[in-house]
Order: sequence, then structure tokens, then C-alpha cells
Amino acid sequence: AAAAGGEAGPAAVGVPRPIEDEDLLISVAGGLGRYDEEKDVYRKDADCLECLKDLQRFLRRDDPRARDVFHRLGQWDLVSTDLVPLIVQCQGDADLVYNALKVLTFLTMPIDPESDLIHAQVGHLKRIKECFLANDALAVIVGLLAKPLARYPRLSEKDLLVVQLVLTFVRNLLCIDGALRSACGLKKLSEVGGISETSVADEALAKGELLGRLF
Repeated sequence: AAAAGGEAGPAAVGVPRPIEDEDLLISVAGGLGRYDEEKDVYRKDADCLECLKDLQRFLRRDDPRARDVFHRLGQWDLVSTDLVPLIVQCQGDADLVYNALKVLTFLTMPIDPESDLIHAQVGHLKRIKECFLANDALAVIVGLLAKPLARYPRLSEKDLLVVQLVLTFVRNLLCIDGALRSACGLKKLSEVGGISETSVADEALAKGELLGRLF
């Protein structure tokens, strides 16, 4: 990942700042797994689950205005290179998928209009949505609902947490473009994310594709 330099503030340089404990974040992100090109498969590392939990801790502590951790994970394209392949490849491991989903839910929360670098946030969110339109990871995530719903109405506390998490993530995906307009203002979208009013039709199409994958 490329580190930002210089003394100017985020709005001036247009890129995220260096972050505290970045070496640790690099280690945690690198500990999820790796792609085996020879066998065309993603292989999780032994500490993958703990690394997912560490990522959650990083994101919980992330400054809501600067969002340095969010930006860094976006720069590294972690959703595309690790989280989505991990979910698809390890879909039989419900605990692993559940914790990967927690990370994804943090990453897809709506943009705060008072936060910095909205331009970069727009790009990261669009990239995440594209990743889920291009593969079967969303179906795996929705599949987490199967066991809780089979036990309905006798749902445990964990069942309720799973249902809430899945629905929150799906809502986040469906609302990405709407959230961008709310955060940036429709007139400013072309300046912050390369989006114009013509993106309204694209948004409807993307929502249709997402719903098609769900149902």
C-alpha cells in the first residue's frame, strides 16, 4: 500500500494520512491468507480468524472523521483480494464468514458528510459493491440466515445477531449510491466521485442486480 506523505491536511493532499500502528495493520491484513496461483484457489492462513477480529478492533477505533484505517484497507483493495475470496472459498466455516462479514459491515457503513476525503470514500464503496456484483460471496453471506430462520421463532441471541448483521450489510450495499448523494449532494457528485446525474439509472440497475442475487 502506498503511504501518504507531507505536512498538509487530508483535504489539501487528497490522500489518506500515515496511520498509527500501520505496520501492525499491514501484518494483520497479510495474515488473512493468500491466493495460490498454481491451484487457482485462495488459502486462509492459520491465524485468519484472529486477524479478522483484529481488523474489527482497528475499525472500531478508527477516527470517524479521518477514517484512516478504512482508507488504508481500501487502498489495499482488501475486499477484492482477501475478504471476498475468503468468504467464497471458506463458506463452510460459518464463524469465519460471520467475522469477515463484521469487517465488511464496518467498511460499508454510510459516509458521514462531515468526514474527510469523501472523494476517496466514494471510490472505495463503489469498489466494494462491484466486488459483490461479480461473484457468489453475497449468496454465501445470505446463506448465514438459513439456520437461524430454520429455528424461528425460537431464535437464540446469536441467531438474532447473525440476522441483524446480514440485513445491515445488505442494506448498506443497496444504499451505497443513495448514501453517497446524501453525503456529498447531487451537484457535487461529479467532483467527488466521477458520478453524474446519469448514475441514477446505473444505481437502479445495480440494485436490481443485487436483488437478483438475493432472490
